[in-house]
Amino acid sequence: MTTILAIDHGNGHVKACSSDKFVLLPSAYARPEEFGEDMIKPKKELQVFEFKSGLFPGETYYWGRDVGKAGRLIASYGGEGRYVSKPYQMLSQFTMALLLPDGELTHEDVHVVTGCPSISKGTELEAEIQRSFRGRHAVTVNGQSKVIHVGQVTVLPQPLGTVFYLYYNDEGQVVNRQLEDSYIGIIDIGSGTTDLDGVKELKRQWDDTATIPMGMFDAYKKIAAYINRQHPNANVTPQMVEQHLLNPEIDVNTFRINHRSKPVDITNIRTEVFRQLAEDLLNQIQQMWVSRAKFDAIYLTGGGAKPLARHFMEWEKDIQILEDSQQGNALGFYRYGLNLAGETKP
Repeated sequence: MTTILAIDHGNGHVKACSSDKFVLLPSAYARPEEFGEDMIKPKKELQVFEFKSGLFPGETYYWGRDVGKAGRLIASYGGEGRYVSKPYQMLSQFTMALLLPDGELTHEDVHVVTGCPSISKGTELEAEIQRSFRGRHAVTVNGQSKVIHVGQVTVLPQPLGTVFYLYYNDEGQVVNRQLEDSYIGIIDIGSGTTDLDGVKELKRQWDDTATIPMGMFDAYKKIAAYINRQHPNANVTPQMVEQHLLNPEIDVNTFRINHRSKPVDITNIRTEVFRQLAEDLLNQIQQMWVSRAKFDAIYLTGGGAKPLARHFMEWEKDIQILEDSQQGNALGFYRYGLNLAGETKP
């Protein structure tokens, strides 16, 4: 029986799901020593997993919700050669290992459904993603070994995850046939890029497809620079800002370097850089999508959908914000995989 793993390996976060698990973690891992000797002891209750990969024998890394507490992170952020880089391959392996059931040594016949920027579909970059996932992977999670055999890899343009999230249900069955006769626009705001896709009757329209090299990290960089100007020795990174703003348990309007430092009020700078980013993105979108009237609906998705929603609604009051905007692509990938598995059953 085929096991479907849906993985949206973004610049900011890895979003992934299987039949019974969902992963939403930063796209970065760390060496054990970066936490300090005391912090990785169980009594500290640090929420990280210990990983080892057969690709790099003798090396140990930590990844999990609290990875941001490490002194230095190893990120899989975009750039030339991203899909063949060690961080991308390692985090992809770690994600597959987390999604698969514990207690089983070998996992055969795994089908990975993942995504790429719209502009990369059909290029050598898509082939690099295929090679990163396909084949045999040996991973150890918290001392438990898993051998994963990936026989099939489906790479979709990332915004299509949103289309399939709307088109299929959790069983991979078609529930929204209206999309078969509609022309919809998808704006997918990620950490490093923003993807546009026009989808007419479930077919992508190349004239309305583009990747804009701007995303939420452009805003996080400016906020980090602002904080570092207030505290020159703070060395705050965009990743630290991102984790701060996504933490529901704290006051996101103030950023504290440590318990001894004076907190920095980031309310105004956050508002301003989000407005600027939305303005820059909309300027690019309006040049590419000259006529909005051709779309029956426009959907805003990705990790930047909710932070920038207000500005996009000023541009198009009827724009629809995907409820599960950050998880939508991964869930859509999974639903598509289920449908594909159902169609190919003998």
